[in-house]
Amino acid sequence: MTAKHYEIEWEGIRISIIHTHKRWGVIEHLEIRSIEPLRAPLPITDTGYESHYAQEEYLTEYHSPAEYVQAWLDYEAAQPEWQEHLRQSKQYSLF
Repeated sequence: MTAKHYEIEWEGIRISIIHTHKRWGVIEHLEIRSIEPLRAPLPITDTGYESHYAQEEYLTEYHSPAEYVQAWLDYEAAQPEWQEHLRQSKQYSLF
């Protein structure tokens, strides 16, 4: 069980992706972390860290696990919850 490391930049955030093929001999595992800025929220996690399990066929639809994560981020970023988060983060709060 060897892990491969990828880095991508998404919306100005540097993201580390560690992919373990057939974790426990069964399932794909991705560890996704925002590393610059450290622990920056992402549309898939408020904490900047996500441990994600997926069936192998989901990842093979993409050229690499990094492309899978990029597509996932893009999809979730288009959702109303993330759009609201962006809107709120641009406004100053007095409380």
